[in-house]
Order: sequence, then structure tokens, then C-alpha cells
Amino acid sequence: MELLLASEPFAPKRIIVNRTLFSSYLVNFFGAGSSLTVLFYISLYFQAVLAKTPVQVGLWLLPSIVASVCGSFAGGLTLQVTGKFYWLTVAGYCGLFVGTTVVTLNTGIVAHSLPGLVVGMYISCLDTK
Repeated sequence: MELLLASEPFAPKRIIVNRTLFSSYLVNFFGAGSSLTVLFYISLYFQAVLAKTPVQVGLWLLPSIVASVCGSFAGGLTLQVTGKFYWLTVAGYCGLFVGTTVVTLNTGIVAHSLPGLVVGMYISCLDTK
């Protein structure tokens, strides 16, 4: 609708409807959605299962925030130096998958491990988006 009504649309039509970019849009959408979902539910898990206070939850989530900042910074520098982004993106999404798997396994499937959860969150937040 924006393409028809806006005098200056957010992105040109040729970019939005490009079939080769559609898979990138989907991967980005589901990757961001999954990382936000994990962040939301892991904070609830900390409070409900591990009986942490909201302040403690915030402190336990700080390493993942630091990892997110470091990953974005390192990804931006790597992209700027090399000019290549394909393998950087693949590595970021692989890290997201591995970190989410570690988080899932440490919520009771293999163990109830707070350090394991923090390590999993750290790995999943290192993605270079």
C-alpha cells in the first residue's frame, strides 16, 4: 500500500518485490523474532523457575546485552574492512541457532543451569546483525 500512496516510500519498489531478496527478508524476520522471544521467555524463566527478582534478572541478562553490542560492532568492522557479508551473516545465524539450542537444553531438558543459560544467551546474542 505504501508503494501506491506514499510520495517517498520507505524503499523502492524494485527492492521490496525482488524475489531473490525475499529469503533474506524471511530469515531476518524470523531470526529477530526468535531472539526477542527467547529474551522475553528467559527473563520469565529466571523469575518463575529460578525465583530471581527483576533486578537479578536484569543483571543476569547484562552479558547478553554486552554480547549483542560486541557482535554488532565486530560485524560492522568486519563488513567495513572486507566488504563481504555473506559468511558473516551465515555465522551470525549459526550462532543464534547454537545459542538458542544451548538455552533450550539448559532449561530442564539436560540440566537446570543458570551459567549454561547465560552462556547460551551470550552465544545467541553475538550474532552480527
